[in-house]
Amino acid sequence: MPSILPIKRPTAAGAMLLTASILHAEAIGYVVGLSDGRVLRARRAKGCLVKPEAMDLVLAVDAGAEGIFIMAVLAGSKAATCLCVDGDLAMEAHGGRLSLTGRQVEVAPQEAATIQAPFVRIEGDEGRLRFRTLTLLSRLFSFSARRAAGVCERLDLTARHVFQRLNHLFRRIEGLEETRAGRVAVQARAGVDVRGGRVAVISNEDVKIDGRSVHIG
Repeated sequence: MPSILPIKRPTAAGAMLLTASILHAEAIGYVVGLSDGRVLRARRAKGCLVKPEAMDLVLAVDAGAEGIFIMAVLAGSKAATCLCVDGDLAMEAHGGRLSLTGRQVEVAPQEAATIQAPFVRIEGDEGRLRFRTLTLLSRLFSFSARRAAGVCERLDLTARHVFQRLNHLFRRIEGLEETRAGRVAVQARAGVDVRGGRVAVISNEDVKIDGRSVHIG
């Protein structure tokens, strides 16, 4: 087991730099062992962002009455490295660009995640959104796709006005199609064909058929 070895170069305040091995973590600090078998308690310094793990080799400083502070992790016993702080953490690239790259990037907060910027762009070859509930609010929403497909058990659409411009429209309905409107107007340049096993036209007032010729039967 690596032991605590003093570096013979004390700081200006008389503190001594040490190399130490982490034995285990406690609620408010860590337990480290000395080469002579003594066990000491140490706290992680505010500037030490890497979370020490058991059997890690760390650089510490003996601040006398203030105790022992872990300054940095020199060698880790695990392949993964955890950046951890007590309380809030803010990362800022003042006047520059902040980049986060990796083979995989995972964001998993316990409560919520917020992205707020004047312009947000997400790009990729393939994407998937999965939510139990999803609400989208926008003053203007537009999308462009070569092909779009949607499957849902029920679709409810409420709008003040709906405008559609299509080259062709094909609909296949297995059950009932019902339209309730104050007024229905149908205009076709070429013609209108209505076919059915049974066709009924019922009017509470007049029924008007106007054409150059009318064929019945």
